[in-house]
Formats: sequence, C-alpha cells, structure tokens
Amino acid sequence: MRRGVVSRLGIRYTASVIAVMAVCVLWCVPTFAATRTWTGATDSDWTKAANWGGTVPVGGDTANIPGGLTNYPIITGAITVGKVFINSAGSGASLTVSSGSLTIGDINVNATGTLTVSGGSIFSSGNFTVDGTVTLSSGVIHMASTIGTAPNDNIIIDPGGVFNQFGGTVATKDFTTDAGSPPGTYNQTGGTFKMYHDFKNSGAFNGTGGTVEFNGQAGGGAFPSTTALTQFFNVVINADPHFDEKAVTIGVGGNWTSNLTGPVLDLGNKANMTIKFNGNGPQAIGGFSVIFRNVIVDKPSGTATLTNNQDINNGNLTVTSGTLDLSSFRMDRVSNGGTLTVANGAFLQIGGTNSFPVRYVTHTLGPTSTVEYNGTT
Repeated sequence: MRRGVVSRLGIRYTASVIAVMAVCVLWCVPTFAATRTWTGATDSDWTKAANWGGTVPVGGDTANIPGGLTNYPIITGAITVGKVFINSAGSGASLTVSSGSLTIGDINVNATGTLTVSGGSIFSSGNFTVDGTVTLSSGVIHMASTIGTAPNDNIIIDPGGVFNQFGGTVATKDFTTDAGSPPGTYNQTGGTFKMYHDFKNSGAFNGTGGTVEFNGQAGGGAFPSTTALTQFFNVVINADPHFDEKAVTIGVGGNWTSNLTGPVLDLGNKANMTIKFNGNGPQAIGGFSVIFRNVIVDKPSGTATLTNNQDINNGNLTVTSGTLDLSSFRMDRVSNGGTLTVANGAFLQIGGTNSFPVRYVTHTLGPTSTVEYNGTT
C-alpha cells in the first residue's frame, strides 16, 4: 500500500504531489515592480547598491534620479529597468550613457534635468518625454527594444524641452515638438534622425547639419502646423512623409534625395506647401523625380543643382538668391499656370539641349537677374 497523507476532507495526497505543491507555493508568489531612488552615496556607478539606498533597480522597477546631489549615474554596461525619471524631484539631476546600453520602457527628462548619450545605446519601448535637455554626441537612441525592430514608440519634446543631436542615430515612430514660449526644440548639427511614422513639429526643428531620413509611411494629416520652424539639412525620402498635408515651408540646407519610384513623391496635390533650398554652399536636388508644389531657391551663396528631372504642380518656381542650375535636366510645370521668378542678383542656369522651363504662365525676371544658357544648344 502506497504511503500518503490524508487531509481533513479524507483526500489522500502522495508525497510527490505534496512536493510539487510546495514548490508552486514558493514560485507562484508574485513579484512587484518597485521604485528605487538614486542617492549617489558612493560614486557614479549605476550597479552599486549603496548608490540606490541598498537595492539596484532591475526589470520593471522605476528608477528615480532626484536633483541636488553630488554624484550622478554614468552607465557603462548593460542595464535594464522599467522606467527612468531624471529630476524626479529638485533640480539639476543628470544621467549619462557613455557606453553599454540602457533598455527601458518610459523615460522622462524633467525640467532642469539632463540626459547625455556620448556612446552606447538607449532602447526605449515606451514614450521618451523631454522637458529638460537631451544631448546625443555619439551612439544610438532607438524607440524599440532592439536595433532590428522598427521603432514603435515616440519622442515628445514639451515646451521648454531641448534635444541636441551632434552625432549618432535617433530612430523614432512618431515625433512631436509642442508649441510654447519657448517651444519644444530639436537641434541637429550632425548624425542621422530617422522617422518611421508621423512628424508633428509644432515647436522648432533646426537642422544645420546631419541627415533626416523618412523611412516609414506617415499616417497623414500630421505634419507640422504653420507656426512651426522646420529646417532640415540633408533630406532622404524612403517613404511618403505626407509633407503636403499642411501649408508649411520646409527649409533644406543640404542635399535632397528621393528614393521613391512608384508612385513618385507628389507634393503638389494638397496643401500649398513649399520646399526652400537655403543652404550656404552647393546643394543637390536629386534621386528620383518629385512633383513639388512650390520651390524657392534662397541661398546666401553657392548653387543648387538638379541631378534628375523635377516637376512643379499647382505652384511656382522662385529663385530669390544664389543659383539654380538645372544642368541637363528640367523643372517644368505639369500644367499651364503659376509663375517662374528670378529675382535681382539671382541666377538660373539652363544646360544640355534644354530651353527655358515650360508651362509657367508668368515669367518675372528682375532687371539684374541672369538666365544663363550653358548647354550645347
């Protein structure tokens, strides 16, 4: 007869069942995410328990980094945590990622707080909210859990927040800057900024270097309000960003490259939007053909040069200053209408076997403007 245990209800359990039940009791006790607060009691090492009041945050924990301390955390290894609040209290808190990686859900850089990424990576599967200052000089900020995954979360810059990109790579699904005094601001002087959905700039995007890539189809109707400053440097179009959903002017200080072939990028059918080539130096307008609404060349110096045929639909072509070199290509209007303007002191160069751009109903040529035929005809 098998040995067993009889409960008060007369049910017999074997010793093996009892053992399984005991293990389950131990394993099934739920674990709860905790909130850990940085003290910096020892130094800047994130992984030291003494810097967290005894317990280092892990997994789904929330890491609070308050202001007013002497030491602030510097990440040099692989860290995973649920949420991070920089400047959770007080003022002047900071977090630095110098190497390694920080894998998190939400991250909040509160007012007067700073986040510095000088190497390594941040992988965020939640919202990245900026009310303080973020500086990326090298490394990666990727709004998903791994580099191989397309971003599925968002960067939000609230009024007064500033994001400075000097290098590295930022990849986000949606991007939002909010209007205010001062507005939420993104400054780009280098690196690559990658968009995968809606660009919602109601604050300021100021690109004086680097590249903005549009890699995912926008949702539509989400491009910036007319009050926003939108200045890019190099622009690469790999998917339709729906620029033409709002009547905006987008400055381009570097090269413009569209990689869309079928259908071509059509900016001429909806809102009365303008692309302004305003770089100080040579610029290339190329890749595959684009249908623009309005194009303005307003360069302090240098030449903007076509490297493929481009079109204008429902709008105008204006050379305010500098030089537009059509090279051996054309920038004609799709249908009759609109105005082609070359202002005083500006240059329009026509090359190849081409004639003057066609189907512009009005030609406005300033008395000191120059149209130069420098092709073979």
